[in-house]
Amino acid sequence: MIATLIIVVPLAYVFGRMEFRVKTALFMAVLFTVAVPPVSTLIPFCSLFTDLGLTGTRTGLVLITLTVTVPFVTWMLIGYFLNLPPVERLAMIDGLTRWEMFFKIMFPLARNGITVAAIISFLFSWNEYAFATTLVNGTDATTLPAAASGFLFQQPEPGHMAAAICLSMLPAALVVLFLQRHIAEMNLVDSVR
Repeated sequence: MIATLIIVVPLAYVFGRMEFRVKTALFMAVLFTVAVPPVSTLIPFCSLFTDLGLTGTRTGLVLITLTVTVPFVTWMLIGYFLNLPPVERLAMIDGLTRWEMFFKIMFPLARNGITVAAIISFLFSWNEYAFATTLVNGTDATTLPAAASGFLFQQPEPGHMAAAICLSMLPAALVVLFLQRHIAEMNLVDSVR
């Protein structure tokens, strides 16, 4: 989640607030990456990771998760940055550099959107199953959803599987519960009248 945000927040800001020559082509690449189902890239990634020696490692799992979270969260945050008020010119008049303006003005304005992006990134990473099962299952890097599936296939113990599923839902529920204030402040859905 942290790696995704470090990459995505500046990237989405640049896409949402600046104009440059290859912006449309790069934006189409982001949209294409979001549109491609992650499972369709499983075999090429498996082959690549085997060749690079990343199979069964946490580094490999982080890299593969970034290929899913970065495009989706970037696409989501671009729209959020587009809808923020145009304050860059005023900040530049006040003498702020572009980086100062980003960290002192735009980052606080985008706090709710970035928080929701963090939640979505966390949930995507926490619930990742297909890549974790294929690339790291049976190693120290195995994720909880991949390990919980072992209760169904290796040891048919419904009670153990139910306990594992409940434990796997707990961190995600706590994150959403703790940060739901930011989701509500985004006003994503109008109330029914």
